[in-house]
Amino acid sequence: MKNKSLSTQQEEIEEGPRSRIINSYLDTIHNGIRENRSQIKLVNYGTGSGKTHQLFQAICEAIKQYPDIQIVGVYVAPLREHLQVPDRVGNQYSEIPVYTINSLT
Repeated sequence: MKNKSLSTQQEEIEEGPRSRIINSYLDTIHNGIRENRSQIKLVNYGTGSGKTHQLFQAICEAIKQYPDIQIVGVYVAPLREHLQVPDRVGNQYSEIPVYTINSLT
């Protein structure tokens, strides 16, 4: 995936079976950047359909698409075991650093 162009990666997102969710996240990010918003809140609710994976993918894709804008994606997990980037996304966007911060409680 590293050798593919940004347009090829975008086409894959548009053609994938879960593309509507990823594109809804990306649309919100793109609109926020166009409107010069300093913060964007994306809500990831429900379980079992891979939305967290798609949220991470959309954030990483936005970071790649907007290299001149500082984008910090923050994901708050309900449980500690949910506080990790899915392996597939981590491998696909290995050049983007990810940090895990745990609360003391």
